[in-house]
Amino acid sequence: MTTQARSAGAPRRRSGGVVLRSHLKRSAVEVVNFVLNHTWFFRIIGWLNSRTGKLASVFLVYPATREYALSAAYPRRLAKNRWTPWPTGIMRQDGKIVLMVAVSATDEDIRAPDSSRDLERLRDAVERLRALVRAERKSFAGVLPGVMHRRGLLETPSEREVTARVVCQAVEQLAADDSGQRIPVIVLGGGGFIGRRMVEILDENFECYSLDVLDGRDAWPTHLQGRPSLLVNVANRQALNGVEDKLWSGMVVLNEVYPEPSRRLRADLAARGIAVHHVVGVAGSVFPRLPNAYRGAIPCCAAWPSRDAQVVTRSLNEPARVEPTPIKPALAAPTPVKPTPAEPAPVKRAKVEAPAKCPSAEPPARTPTDGKRT
Repeated sequence: MTTQARSAGAPRRRSGGVVLRSHLKRSAVEVVNFVLNHTWFFRIIGWLNSRTGKLASVFLVYPATREYALSAAYPRRLAKNRWTPWPTGIMRQDGKIVLMVAVSATDEDIRAPDSSRDLERLRDAVERLRALVRAERKSFAGVLPGVMHRRGLLETPSEREVTARVVCQAVEQLAADDSGQRIPVIVLGGGGFIGRRMVEILDENFECYSLDVLDGRDAWPTHLQGRPSLLVNVANRQALNGVEDKLWSGMVVLNEVYPEPSRRLRADLAARGIAVHHVVGVAGSVFPRLPNAYRGAIPCCAAWPSRDAQVVTRSLNEPARVEPTPIKPALAAPTPVKPTPAEPAPVKRAKVEAPAKCPSAEPPARTPTDGKRT
């Protein structure tokens, strides 16, 4: 029996079941928006929320790729809602509900020099929706908070503090050797929107090194060669590929950005004795489900500060292993009920001997290295 090989350039044919599920999913988006995407409906939700207090936040997402966007909505929907939010689902975390809305704009659209007016209208649309449903806060995914903040469209967003502290809690889980001693931490993207706040927190307890090409801090700490160390990636999807050759056996890699590292990179690192972990997010559930990288959790930037919150990490060397860990009470201190809440007070920690301080220069004019999206 012979089998005709599929040419390298030919597209992979999808099964009938996959095509049917795709149409059902996209059709559901159209039905939900036709029936529910109306001011009167959101006013009803707001009236109910004023009595129950269950709806805590409105969270705006956007697609990681156009391919993913097309798997969730028809092309005409993407064109119509490039900058206009439409309801896409709900999240649950510690007894609270987060309303998830989406736009079809991409990273390139958001970072474009002429996007400021679109971003301003988007910010106002999410704020109007938050007011209608009487939620405590609003939050944005991916690079949106950083870009809006740099352009003066947002005060210091709560997403920065929540994400930084969640990732720092994951660092505390992993940054210890066999004897329990803390090991050095290298923050890849330490000059970015999230990375800078992480460095400020970690510098209190760890020997910490901040690397960011756009921030002028790209000198690799070669004196750590051979020592157990933790590399945290909060830069972008390509950042780990750029430093792969500089890593050594015994290191631990913690990835925060979406998507998780490629199978090829993970296999290469595992063969060299380098463990790779991924910050999934904060324990919770999402309907409809987000991509596999978020299974069992909601994105850090969507989480609301709860004393019962659990940070979830996953070993990429053992894909089935998911590790939820309670976030420390100080990390999960509730924020004031404001549309744009102020940052929680820093957590005081005991200093270790002779910590190597990270630089604390002011943020650069542009730091497009933070890139987590939903």
